Amino acid sequence: MRFLELTVTIVIAAPCAAIFCRYDSTQLAFFSRLLPSRRSPPASSRQRAIANACPIRYCLAVAPQPHNKRDLNNDIDISLKTPYGLILMRSPTPSASRITASPTNFFKLACRTLPLLAVMLAAPVHAAPQGKVDCIAPAQPGGGWDFTCRSVARALQELSLIPAAMQTLNVPGASGGVAFSHVQAKRSSDDDLIVAASTATTTQLALGNYPNGNADQVRWVATLGADYGVIAVAADSPYHSLPELLDDLKADAGSVTFSGGDVAGGFDHIKVLMAARKAGIKSIRDIKYLAFDSGSVAISQLLGGHIDAFTGDLSEAKSFVDSGDLRILAVFAEDRLPGELGDMPTAREQGIDVVAPNWRGFYTPAGASEASYTWWKQTLNDLYASPQWKQIMTQNGLLPFHKSGDELNRFVDQQITDIREIGGELGMIR
Repeated sequence: MRFLELTVTIVIAAPCAAIFCRYDSTQLAFFSRLLPSRRSPPASSRQRAIANACPIRYCLAVAPQPHNKRDLNNDIDISLKTPYGLILMRSPTPSASRITASPTNFFKLACRTLPLLAVMLAAPVHAAPQGKVDCIAPAQPGGGWDFTCRSVARALQELSLIPAAMQTLNVPGASGGVAFSHVQAKRSSDDDLIVAASTATTTQLALGNYPNGNADQVRWVATLGADYGVIAVAADSPYHSLPELLDDLKADAGSVTFSGGDVAGGFDHIKVLMAARKAGIKSIRDIKYLAFDSGSVAISQLLGGHIDAFTGDLSEAKSFVDSGDLRILAVFAEDRLPGELGDMPTAREQGIDVVAPNWRGFYTPAGASEASYTWWKQTLNDLYASPQWKQIMTQNGLLPFHKSGDELNRFVDQQITDIREIGGELGMIR
């Protein structure tokens, strides 16, 4: 038997969906006369009765097409296409003669299913937060993660991309490990939470420094730029170039002490070790590195005369450079940075071929809903594309670097693999 397919489009306040009702040509002859026209309201009393029987307003478009897949004479298949996938409903039909006698039976059956479908569709595809949301900065105020949370919160509110306020919660400790564990233990399915992340996060995961932590326990949402690593000294330091500092390390690997807002073995530490290896220093394990809870604290220790050099990111150091307190010895970028940042020399141009970008972005709990994850991803994509965010990037030394969703997850997996290889060579894997 030849079958026809009828497409019925349900229009509700939420996104539209399409229901496909499959039945034979005899049934179609009855239903085509009963269905209200898209261009005009129901005309007959029977049409009005059917329309009133449905609990949601609908608009119908009849599009018969050949359908030869299988005999549906004993079943009515209703398949609902939604953003969450295909929902198939099947219910035994009365005999053809009974349908002929009472063709509204089929439509009554379909209408009974619509309340459930309407509820399922009423939730928007991109579930925006309903109230205040939290952004966890896994460090003390003043560091790179704190900058990421606070600058993004301010920009989202100014651009009206978020329905309510976003507050920053500082959860310092273990270079993001305390915050990572907190999310797993307390907020593993929280839709109203994002957490600032960076290359420091992936470094700790790669080296096994988060107890029982792995990248699959969170979902990586989006990056909003890259913050290139630097080595800086106090304005009155005797060092005026990276080779001068590295020459002292060659003579005595313990003669220079570095500070950073990352734990020993973290990316701030690894950047120094990578530069030392490129300079031909063999005893890199003897290089002194002191870890602090944030980059600002590490710089304060440097300016207090307790440390010889700072290793971190440009966003952490820029305000101190602008005030004249710090001098940048090297930026770990491919080329000189644009604009006013172009006065800072790269490590590469000084003969040390090390490039160390530190991306800035966010992750969400792995148990958060798909709709919430999609909303955060799209919202952060929109923020990155805005002129306001481009201005924030320029003002704070962030360079273009944007990945989101699956692309970012693949990037993070590869970065973790690469760092793990370096850490293995240095004996840092736990």
